[in-house]
Amino acid sequence: MGLDEIREWKDTPGWKGPSEKKLELGGDFTHYIIDTVGQSLIVTREGWRFEYVNPAFAKLVGCSTEDLIGKSMDDLIHHEDMGILNDARKKRLAGETTTYEVRLVRSDGQVVYVQITGAPRWQEGKVVGSITIITDLTDHYIAEQERRIYERTAELARTNEILLAEIVKRRREEEILNMSLKEVLLREIHHKVKNNLQLISCLLYVQSKKAVDERPQDILQDFQDRVKSMAMVHEKLSRSRNLAKINLAEYVKSLIDNLFRSYNVSTDRIALNFDVDNIMIGVDTAVSCGFVINEVVSNSIKHAFPGGRKGEINIEFHSDDEKSFRMVIRDNGIGFKTDLAKSHTLGLQLVSAVMEHIDGSIKLDSSGGTRLEIAFREPVYRESF
Repeated sequence: MGLDEIREWKDTPGWKGPSEKKLELGGDFTHYIIDTVGQSLIVTREGWRFEYVNPAFAKLVGCSTEDLIGKSMDDLIHHEDMGILNDARKKRLAGETTTYEVRLVRSDGQVVYVQITGAPRWQEGKVVGSITIITDLTDHYIAEQERRIYERTAELARTNEILLAEIVKRRREEEILNMSLKEVLLREIHHKVKNNLQLISCLLYVQSKKAVDERPQDILQDFQDRVKSMAMVHEKLSRSRNLAKINLAEYVKSLIDNLFRSYNVSTDRIALNFDVDNIMIGVDTAVSCGFVINEVVSNSIKHAFPGGRKGEINIEFHSDDEKSFRMVIRDNGIGFKTDLAKSHTLGLQLVSAVMEHIDGSIKLDSSGGTRLEIAFREPVYRESF
């Protein structure tokens, strides 16, 4: 019933003003209006139990008015929306009128979508329940869902057309690609694989000389991680349209994820922070950087946070120009106690060897954790590692 209708009542004969028993339209007449109006309405008492429900609400939830008296919205609301209901009740107890949307479950199991507006019901300065209007939004919700499905279907159709066009374009580009260029790139890849196999052989030899005091499983795990750092380069290369370069950011993230899995370390204990430029680098440079990252990060995982203490590892990799790079790996652990130049560990010797290979400079700072910074230029193609 709108405000205009009430104003019309005021202008009709028989209208009683507020001083004359407030309309004298209470009792049966008021109940008649509430019972016959199409809007669902409920009145609750303490404990949010239904003291009165009109037929429109009973029809909405598929029950009789008699069956609903004494129950509460808890018996009808979808279990996933209980939190919304409880929040609204808290506000209503504080004297606020609340409006919110939830799902109700009818007696036949059907779900209806409704908007509920509830005002506090006062008695002697205390909220003793609520007066609530419920609006059925089910038809609107279904129409909105159908609209979204239609739009999503149309969007997927457009995306599919774009993908099909891209597939055709790529196939044409592959057909146009000069076969001699492919042969050159393949020969270069085979050469790099040969170099990596030679490097693996050298690693095995050096590891065997250093393995006196180490457990076999530790030796194998370290060696496995080093080999994986090389294998990931070729894995990324095989998935790239560019057969000579790989995406550095993707490679570094995959490498670190593998190390954390290898050592069964959760990022809840050791947090990871990446700040890596989205750049493409050559295979030789990627292998070199992979070795450095593998050795330094695995050293941090194993030694920087003893006794299960928490910490973080930060990795930065930036390009100063097209061929100049700067990489920083740091942690907030207990710090590194050995002079890099005097270290006898295989891992740190590998780091120094890699830096020499790519003509890079290296700085180590062990105050407040460990910070390793290297700067280098991408090397010209070489015949071997």
